[in-house]
Amino acid sequence: MLLLSTSSNATNNIDVNCYNGFSINNIEILPLNSDFDILLDGEKIPNLGINSIYNIAIDDDSLLFSLELSPIRKAKNIVIKGYEGCSFKVKSTSPALNQKVLEQTLSFRSYNCHIQLVNNVDIESYVAGVVEAEVGNKQPLAYYKVQATICRTYVLAHKSRHEREGFNVCDKEHCQVFKGKSMGNYDIILATQQTENNVLVDENLNLIVSAFHSNCGGQTISSADVWNKAQSYLIPTRDTFCINSKNAFWEKEINKTIWMRYMKKKFANLDESDYPRSFSFEQPYRKKDFVAGNIHIPLKDIRNDLGLKSTFFSIEDAGETLVFKGKGFGHGIGLCQEGAIRMAKTGYNYADIIHFYFRNVTIINLNKLNFFREAD
Repeated sequence: MLLLSTSSNATNNIDVNCYNGFSINNIEILPLNSDFDILLDGEKIPNLGINSIYNIAIDDDSLLFSLELSPIRKAKNIVIKGYEGCSFKVKSTSPALNQKVLEQTLSFRSYNCHIQLVNNVDIESYVAGVVEAEVGNKQPLAYYKVQATICRTYVLAHKSRHEREGFNVCDKEHCQVFKGKSMGNYDIILATQQTENNVLVDENLNLIVSAFHSNCGGQTISSADVWNKAQSYLIPTRDTFCINSKNAFWEKEINKTIWMRYMKKKFANLDESDYPRSFSFEQPYRKKDFVAGNIHIPLKDIRNDLGLKSTFFSIEDAGETLVFKGKGFGHGIGLCQEGAIRMAKTGYNYADIIHFYFRNVTIINLNKLNFFREAD
């Protein structure tokens, strides 16, 4: 049986806000092991072990803690501290949300009159959970190793993103999707083990922006063209590996009236003679801007405003409508997941895939990285 490291060393752990964005009023916790402590405002109370459902409810700026028919206790902060190998089934019952299995330490407090749940978990366990949530099962081991390294690099580079809110990262796309413990996928756990502590750094030994997306449509794009910030390792890459994947192509029809209204919103003084010029647009290779006569709009704005799958599209005039014929799914920066999966299936190894999508980067173990930094 493969087990991930569950060191209690705080420097190896990450605080993840679970159910981020939901207004939680009631949570049930079912311990799956008996090796844990319960602390109400720092006071340790008896642990009744497994098969006992604990309940936490909101009460304005406090929490109400109970166990089945036991008396209700009131507290500002509740901590359920699990020791090695300990995990819990956690479910929001108000509102009703999907159950999660979380490991190690759970901390609860009232935040804006709702329950905030923060899971303090070992980074390697967190990485395995993210990989499973982001890409699912039945992928090649080499690809899981790539995704584990990217996810680890990302979380370490963004540990302060939610610091003011009392945690490191959230469990949504804003950070990385985390649904809880990886539920027994052997290859994901093995990939996390085999890349343990590995991260990606640039030529200055800084953690890179390890961006990834679903499908690039045959060509990735520079970070400068989307985020207005150039990175030497995030440059356009021609990618033939993803072009036969499910997210390689898409189409969307938009009524011309809606399109012209959108143009008017962007350019209040737009001359009507410019509208017909906007009815066709060619993008044989990725561009930064949509340009037609006096119209000049960043493609990323059109994608966001109109809910398109990518900025890599052309436009064809179809009478009363415009047909957007697009390629890819996502922002197009960094690693193309469907392309990387295809590379792994055709025999490319973990390092080959990383260096194909991220130029001039180094795969380095954190212990070695810290040694070099201390030497400087």
